[in-house]
Amino acid sequence: MHKTDQIQSLDHAIEYYRTKNSDGSLAMGLEWERSAVYDQTWLPVTYFGEKGYKTILEELIKRYGWAETAREGDVIKAIKRGHVTVTIESDGRLELAGSPEISLHYLADEFRMHLYEVETISKEMGIRWVPLGVQPFAAGEDFEMVPTQRNRQARTLGNLEYMLPYMMNCNGIHINYGYTSEDNLIKKVQTAMRLVPVVSVLFATSPLFKGQLTEYKNFRRVCTQRAVPERNGLPSTLMNPDFDLRQWLEFIWQSEVTIMFVGNREVNPDNLTFGQWVSEGYQGHYPQLKDIDAQIKTLWSDIRLRPGYIEFRAIDSLPRWLVMAAAAFIKGLVFDSESWATIADLFEGMSFDDLVAFDEVCWKEGLEATMPNGKPIRTLLNQLLELSSRKLSEFSRLNHIDQDESILLDPLRDLAFKRKATVADEIIAQWENDWNQNPEKLIEYCEKRR
Repeated sequence: MHKTDQIQSLDHAIEYYRTKNSDGSLAMGLEWERSAVYDQTWLPVTYFGEKGYKTILEELIKRYGWAETAREGDVIKAIKRGHVTVTIESDGRLELAGSPEISLHYLADEFRMHLYEVETISKEMGIRWVPLGVQPFAAGEDFEMVPTQRNRQARTLGNLEYMLPYMMNCNGIHINYGYTSEDNLIKKVQTAMRLVPVVSVLFATSPLFKGQLTEYKNFRRVCTQRAVPERNGLPSTLMNPDFDLRQWLEFIWQSEVTIMFVGNREVNPDNLTFGQWVSEGYQGHYPQLKDIDAQIKTLWSDIRLRPGYIEFRAIDSLPRWLVMAAAAFIKGLVFDSESWATIADLFEGMSFDDLVAFDEVCWKEGLEATMPNGKPIRTLLNQLLELSSRKLSEFSRLNHIDQDESILLDPLRDLAFKRKATVADEIIAQWENDWNQNPEKLIEYCEKRR
């Protein structure tokens, strides 16, 4: 390894990646974003004010032993307890970033603790949570943006029609998981890419926007893919048999730098690629190895190959009763070589472009979509759910009453097998009928234990 942390070359960066996760940990972490509204008025919660997101963060610090870890002016940007972090999004809404755990049971315990603490505080403040892919009651311009330099810079990017709701309304779940080698990394990434259209259907929760049904089951996917297309893509060679870490990093080298840190100062250069920064510097400043990950975090693709782990970002935010089922579903499919092979067979003949095109079909058609080979996606989903359940049982990670991780799939089995629906389907069926467009009914649906 080079003695300096300044990036010397592409080979230096590849060497750096290969030193990460050197113990071969196969832990999984979870990130969960969700919006909140004020009870009865259903207006978006603001960051500042007696009953704002900042107050929730302050109460978590005061009552439950969290510590502030990042601030910009009057804005608390992050708090931490142990290895668990809570950060804020553009309007101040909260994102839980759980600690990586070998067992999903531990992750579930952590998740339940977060729920209890945040919702105890929220209830006292008259705040209700809307954990869906898109905050369904407001337009992007109805939110107050938190005044940080990064938010102001991001606000200037992309297609305004989609960028504003992307920044303010959209919420997702990110599943983070480790890899043991470069080959292991590539297999897991290619498996994840095949699962993108699957989760676009199975975990769709965003048919509503501004209180009205859209033409999509998954409107969040529309916003995320169309807001800033130049920053949310992936290498077109991703599904090629010879795809490797070098091609991933060449993709990063070609991406434009929008944010860099010089000391404690955030700088926004113009017309500078990461590769140019490495070779030519910027105002005498050159990137360090840690800046690779900082650059990756400015790209909003569905899958990010981070140093030491993979970040899978294609899932809508979900009601509390379905969150751990999403983590379990993904774990059963990406942590086993038999699963990789089975999924590759199920998607045989589908190129990267085919997967992207099929995903877009799934945003609108949902469970009625048909794969290019003629197979109904319902059949595919049933096969994958059964495969994931079997693999989780084989992993034999038990909780305190000897249940394996497949127990976490129960809410998804109930939804997909018994009710033969997705969350989006159930919202569409009831929003203009039984619920009479009443936000209270939708929030109760999200809160209900199932």
